[in-house]
Amino acid sequence: MFQYMNNIREKRSGEGGFTLLLAALVASIVLALGASIFGVAQKELTLSSIGRDSQFAFYAADTGAECALYWDFRHQAFGTQQQTGGGGGGGGGGSEIPIILTLGSSWPVPSDWNPSNNSIEVIGAGGRGNHNGDTGAGGSGGGAYAKISNLSLTPGASVSYSIGAGTSGTATDNDTWFNGATFAASSVGARGGAGNSGNSGGAGGPASTSIGTVKFDGGDGANRQNSNNGGGGGGAGGGSAAGIDATDGSKTGGAGNGGLSGGGAGATADNQGSAGTNLTGTVGSGGGGGGGGLGQGHGAGEGGLYGGGGGGHGHEGSAGGVGGQGIIVIKYTPAGAGAGGAGGGGGPVSVTCDGQELDVTQFTSYGNPQTFRFEPNGYCVDVSVEKTVSGAAQAVRTTVRADGFSTNCATISTNPRTLQRSVELRY
Repeated sequence: MFQYMNNIREKRSGEGGFTLLLAALVASIVLALGASIFGVAQKELTLSSIGRDSQFAFYAADTGAECALYWDFRHQAFGTQQQTGGGGGGGGGGSEIPIILTLGSSWPVPSDWNPSNNSIEVIGAGGRGNHNGDTGAGGSGGGAYAKISNLSLTPGASVSYSIGAGTSGTATDNDTWFNGATFAASSVGARGGAGNSGNSGGAGGPASTSIGTVKFDGGDGANRQNSNNGGGGGGAGGGSAAGIDATDGSKTGGAGNGGLSGGGAGATADNQGSAGTNLTGTVGSGGGGGGGGLGQGHGAGEGGLYGGGGGGHGHEGSAGGVGGQGIIVIKYTPAGAGAGGAGGGGGPVSVTCDGQELDVTQFTSYGNPQTFRFEPNGYCVDVSVEKTVSGAAQAVRTTVRADGFSTNCATISTNPRTLQRSVELRY
């Protein structure tokens, strides 16, 4: 019996080291699991912080893009139609603001529009000569001129318009009008010139079917000179007179607006006719017609800006010269400007975003971005607005890019955790 008890004591004494080893192993496993869980939690916290900063950067970028979109649509602060009228002197009233439209299809009425002191002038595009087989072709007609005064428009409303491109031989494709979805529904409109009809020159845009209180015809294109030589294009109408007809059977284009713009000279050798003279003098004078081509395989001169008719092509030439495009000229004196010189347009639009007045670079030319920077809610954003012209219709396209950051502007370059998000709008 004594021997049996002694064997049990020796057995239990040998198991003591194994228990200690098992306890150490379990503790190591638990510690490793705890460290792993802590590492995962720490990384999730960092990721969450990055996600939060990324959202702040996106909100800043979106704010910048929306601000640029507002000022471009409502006030044209970045475009070629930006209002830049000067202030009136004491007792002298405000200055007249001219706005010239040569592109686009809609115009936002300014908030200071004056229904009792404004004018809208339009010139239709010149016609483009149609192909006349292997013989010389007649010239195209110039665009008509029309004007209306004291048109009542709603400030802030969007006005539809259309500007003739001069790329068609069909007269109605070259019409220019303002304030209407169609020519017939517009407040003022000038008919475009027609392309040639074979050997015969195209008719100038007629004043009789144009819309306005002051209207002048476009000049007619000339019949071809002979089977080799094309005829000259007619001049556009203008604010003081009708466009001059190209001399029948002559290569030389007609002058625009009663002589304010000369016609393009006809070709004098086997070459292409020269282009019509562009608009000169006061805004609203018409461009001259293009000269006719002379000799085998030679084209015609283009019509001058704005509204000159294209010349006819020579023997075995291609289509006649492109007509000068149309134009819309808006002039108005700001409402309330006559009282003690209080108005006058107030200078360029002052752009503000999130309560901050911005230093916006001035428009210089298409393809050159305008930029500004501000800090909505303390987060930095850089905004770029770029306008380009594309396509045969010379449509204006706008790209707005806003780069938002998760820090203020002063610490962008020094904070290693600065995040950037970008928003881009195109229209």
